[in-house]
Amino acid sequence: MQSESGLFDERPTLEGGEGGAGGKADYGGDGGRGQGTLLNLTDAVAFKAVKGGTGGTGGEGITKGGTGGLGEATRLNHMIIMLGSKNRTVVLPPLSVADFCKKYRLSPAIQKILEEEEYAFASSLLELSDEDLKDLKLKRGQIAEVKRALREYLASQNVETVL
Repeated sequence: MQSESGLFDERPTLEGGEGGAGGKADYGGDGGRGQGTLLNLTDAVAFKAVKGGTGGTGGEGITKGGTGGLGEATRLNHMIIMLGSKNRTVVLPPLSVADFCKKYRLSPAIQKILEEEEYAFASSLLELSDEDLKDLKLKRGQIAEVKRALREYLASQNVETVL
């Protein structure tokens, strides 16, 4: 597709799901939900456009037609720690989750959750997003503590982060 500047943009468009049509009956069925995508904010630049889901058509009804389905918006997620532009790829020395939690003063409750999910090394926590931490059932204060600890860990390794 040619852009306004005359250049071709070969990046793909990312589209959410499409809900199914509601069933036909005396009272038509409701259309299905069109799910939006979950996308890391840093990955959004890889796409020409990011579109949400499209709700399904309401079903045909003799007495009453069905309601159209809900189209969900795309949810943009971001990683819990953003590395500075000069640090896109870093190699960190191995540090077990247990040692990381102890050294950076994370609670035993946080350590237990991370170990139960089989995170072995602190460096693997850099791959998590805010959504991932919420899925782990960490509370807001615990999420803040994990972020603080990761920033301190990266600073100790001279790795620049973006707040």
